[in-house]
Amino acid sequence: MGDMTSYELLAIFPGTVAETEINPLADKIKVLIEQFGAAETTLIDLGKSRLAYPMRQIRYGYFRIYYFQAEPDRVPDLEKKLNLDASLLRVIMRKYNPKNQTKKISQIFSDVAIAADADEKKAPVVQVASQVEELQTVSKPKIVEPTGPRVTEAVELKDIDKKLDEILEGKID
Repeated sequence: MGDMTSYELLAIFPGTVAETEINPLADKIKVLIEQFGAAETTLIDLGKSRLAYPMRQIRYGYFRIYYFQAEPDRVPDLEKKLNLDASLLRVIMRKYNPKNQTKKISQIFSDVAIAADADEKKAPVVQVASQVEELQTVSKPKIVEPTGPRVTEAVELKDIDKKLDEILEGKID
């Protein structure tokens, strides 16, 4: 048995899964981790939360963190196996040194949640309502009446292509 390294694994399960099915799924992943020779596996439940962006058209996920020790040469195979697991939306694994003062993912996660919660409490509803009114006044279309006859000129297809390339390259102001 080689040297064991400590790892931290964040697993995100789809929020579309029933609440009753999450713990068995999380336990299944724990068993999988242990099949790859992991020892001292700890599972932390971070609950259900909105994802920063949709993954596979799913907007919410169940977050679970696993702390374990494993032999570094077994970890790449474990990562491959986890990335192929259809019950997981995302897996993030990193080496973790418990003696070092590095923040655990769970601490970072709670810091972000606390910051988001504080931001929500700071923004009064009145402010949002006034912003909506501003948007409504700004977005009213202006009707421009055409003046005089419409003039059209023949345009070559290559000119259009050239103009499109300029636009895409950002050369047009």
